[in-house]
Amino acid sequence: MAKAVFRCQECMNIAATVELAVPSDAPAGELILEGFLWKRNTETIKGRTVQLVHQALATHDVRLLHTLNQLWAPFYCPQCERVYCLKHWHITPRFDDDLPGRYNSSSGICPKGHRRLVDD
Repeated sequence: MAKAVFRCQECMNIAATVELAVPSDAPAGELILEGFLWKRNTETIKGRTVQLVHQALATHDVRLLHTLNQLWAPFYCPQCERVYCLKHWHITPRFDDDLPGRYNSSSGICPKGHRRLVDD
């Protein structure tokens, strides 16, 4: 099990908590994302990814976590290499054109003006 708390580099509030729950010697684990856009979101990960996520969390390496899957670190801006809490991102949700009101994804703009996909 590995867990990392990522803090906003603007205000030091918690941006998100990312945890990896892996049973002993299991080839798969549950990635648990809390904060930012989710109350709690879980995803099953397998194989070598389990080891890499464990490494990223054990060393608080948000860049590696983002490289593995950018949506596992939507609170991270890869252009300015900083973590920001939801309060400091400007989030714009997108909705399907064919189904009005149906959520599609969200993009965000960090405090420095960099845009990225934060939810899909």
